[in-house]
Amino acid sequence: MRIPLAGWLAFGLLAGCMPDIDTESLEKDAKANAEDTKDGQYDGKGIFGKTTRELVDKKAAMAANPNLIIKNSNVASGRDPLRQSDSTYTFAAAFFGSLPLQQYVQHHRALEGRTPTYAEMDAWMKQNPGVKLPLIEQWKKYGYDEEAGTIVILEDTKVKERIYKEKGIPLE
Repeated sequence: MRIPLAGWLAFGLLAGCMPDIDTESLEKDAKANAEDTKDGQYDGKGIFGKTTRELVDKKAAMAANPNLIIKNSNVASGRDPLRQSDSTYTFAAAFFGSLPLQQYVQHHRALEGRTPTYAEMDAWMKQNPGVKLPLIEQWKKYGYDEEAGTIVILEDTKVKERIYKEKGIPLE
């Protein structure tokens, strides 16, 4: 059996060149990252790669706070490319991050013939601690609309205005 020289070289590279993995440093990094941010709390260092489990009842939240608006938009907004890419990232992360919840709603609708209530959704979230949503801006929160069976983003316009004003950022 003849094996070409390239095959022997590839085998030699794959077999003998694997670095030793220091599992202790990986565990330390994981613990440091877990302690660095509390789940779902904005720490002022950005939102990328952070998660939350906060999901509110859309109807109750909008009744309690008249400043909330539904902010589901698949259109990039912003006056400059940086703001446009940020809004696109936020929408995409929120959309794809909520897919496990949407899948639960679809399964529940198929089995029960109705969408789950907010209490059922909340109970399911508690039973499944691995289901997390990507953290979004501090003036936004995820809401569950039990009538439509959808996850929406609720934006508090007054909080956004206050934060933009504190940071000296002009509103769009």
